[in-house]
Amino acid sequence: MRQRWIRVGLWVLALGELPLGAWALAAPASWYRSFPGLGHHWLPPLGPYNEHLAIDFGSLTLGLTVVTIVAAVTMRRDWVRAAAAGWTVVGVPHLAFHLGQLEPYPVADQVANIIGLAVALILPAAILVASLIPSKAGTEERRPSTLQAVAPARKDSEEIRGAS
Repeated sequence: MRQRWIRVGLWVLALGELPLGAWALAAPASWYRSFPGLGHHWLPPLGPYNEHLAIDFGSLTLGLTVVTIVAAVTMRRDWVRAAAAGWTVVGVPHLAFHLGQLEPYPVADQVANIIGLAVALILPAAILVASLIPSKAGTEERRPSTLQAVAPARKDSEEIRGAS
């Protein structure tokens, strides 16, 4: 049950962030002017358009989304933890910043902004915590797709060290 919950949570993260990252990367000016969409405009009140920032947001979001998709497909403990930790690290300062920048928005947008950012932090943090709890003996450990620690092969580790 926990494994299913973790997989669903990872897919929710990936599918929620994928369109945002793709939008910011493919059409950064549109993303800046129109985010989050549906007639709301949350970015212009925070400062002038910056193409570099928009493209960085889009590409970094897509990169972390790829890690999240690999985690959801493989359910390898190391990938799950990396994806969940990555989104958690992004979520803490992102939420903290926006908590201090609510004045330019109507109350409904303030509430939507904070709820969205809180979910984007709480979901990966919960996945991370759940991935740290050991499975009960004899339950999930027998299934090959279960969260399990996988040590890299020695040869792979040596190749990585030799490449630097």
